[in-house]
Amino acid sequence: MKHSWLAVMIAVFFAWTAAPAAAQPEDEDNPVEAPAAQEEEAPAQAAAQAQPEQPSAPAQAPAVQEPEEATERPEEPAKPAEKPAKPAAAAAPEPVKPSPAPEKEPQAPAPKSAPTPLPSAQERAKAELSFLQSTFKTASEDVLPSLVDQIDAYLWEFREIAEADQAQFLKAQISDKQGDMVTAAVDLLKLLYEYPQTEYKMNAKKRLFEIIDKKFGKKMKPVITELAKGPAAGLDRPQRFALLLRSLVNLKEAAFYQPLILEFREFFRRYASDPSAGEMTYLFGRLHFQDGNYKMSVIINEKLLAVHKDGPLAAKAQASVGDIYATAMRDYNKAIEAYQVVTKKFAAYPEAGDAYVKMAKIFDENLKQPDLALETLDKIVLTYPGADASYQAFVETARIQKDKNKDFGKAVAALQNAAKMFKNEERAAAALRQASVIAADDLKDDTLQAQLLKDVPANCPQCRSAADSLWEAGQVYEKRLKAPAEALKAYKQLVSEYPGYARIKDVNKRIAALSK
Repeated sequence: MKHSWLAVMIAVFFAWTAAPAAAQPEDEDNPVEAPAAQEEEAPAQAAAQAQPEQPSAPAQAPAVQEPEEATERPEEPAKPAEKPAKPAAAAAPEPVKPSPAPEKEPQAPAPKSAPTPLPSAQERAKAELSFLQSTFKTASEDVLPSLVDQIDAYLWEFREIAEADQAQFLKAQISDKQGDMVTAAVDLLKLLYEYPQTEYKMNAKKRLFEIIDKKFGKKMKPVITELAKGPAAGLDRPQRFALLLRSLVNLKEAAFYQPLILEFREFFRRYASDPSAGEMTYLFGRLHFQDGNYKMSVIINEKLLAVHKDGPLAAKAQASVGDIYATAMRDYNKAIEAYQVVTKKFAAYPEAGDAYVKMAKIFDENLKQPDLALETLDKIVLTYPGADASYQAFVETARIQKDKNKDFGKAVAALQNAAKMFKNEERAAAALRQASVIAADDLKDDTLQAQLLKDVPANCPQCRSAADSLWEAGQVYEKRLKAPAEALKAYKQLVSEYPGYARIKDVNKRIAALSK
């Protein structure tokens, strides 16, 4: 019996130790369940081993049947599972791709507030003008230049609107407040030309005339008064602006130069493609010349020539370059070069003949070459008969022959030729009268003088000096030549042809005296 219990205990021990290694899961597809079952059986087996061995039962207790295992050899523990064979070569692991981030559920956009509506151009123009006007009322001196800049920007954008004349008038007020009365005058004239229907017309004229009286005196007032009448009807805005600039340049008033330079620049920014832009460029060059900025004047005229390579405007510009070198810069060689370009490139224009005359003057007066001057003058008469340049050539020839060569006969002849070429013109009479002076003073030839005076009414009977010339001829015959018969003829012709002559009573007295 003692051996039977021992055998049972040994069997239980081996069964407990072999259970984890021998136990295999019934379902290979679910390997997680086997360890769980082992975990449940392990505490129960441990509890069974922990119980103390029970004493043998008394004799009257029923006998315990021995198990059949007692006669058999106890089972050997199960061999541990063999380790799997090590692979020959480990394959390179594939890179693990990161799991895509879970897509966020779209969220509803937050509600937006309605955008603030922008003011219209008209609303903005009125608001800006109101601001500028109110700011001017309390502005200090240091703020005024900034206000002028803002008004210029305003007019650049809103020049065409109905209220723009208020901005132009405000600009004149600012210039006046700054003490710049000349600029204020220009601003007021610009108001009258840019906006001829402005309701500020009377206020502008009143202040304009006050400025002229203070700054320029009464001599300038009639000219400004004429300008203040404004432009003729039917002109567009560029034409009105150009007319104002042209008129102010022709004033040749030095005080206007600086504000006019700014106005010309504005014209070019606004109307660079206008047909009058070329003429305005020429006037801009003249303005610089009048202001004494001769180099800039040359540059502007050369720029004009670069744009307008031919035509009357180009001829004027090229002639102006010669004039600047000749009169202002006194570079006579460059002046000759410029005039030669005029005579060759612009021969069909009046400036070509004038250029010849100016070259002749330079040859005679500056380069001391009178013979070359006479040669140039003869060329003018042959090339441009009847032109203004030809008359000037005759006059210049007479001057050189009289003053430089002392050839008084040739001087008189040149003036007689001028009278023939320009018969029935006032300048023909002027040439004959000038010749009569040379005959009397230099040639001491009273007969020639009297004849030249009689030639005046014969050449130009309607000329203003015709009657005076007959009276003077009669006086020469009567008093110096002692030829009363010739004097009587001259006096009678005078009474017959010019009965309204101012000295007709004196003429009648001389006729009466010589008729006795």
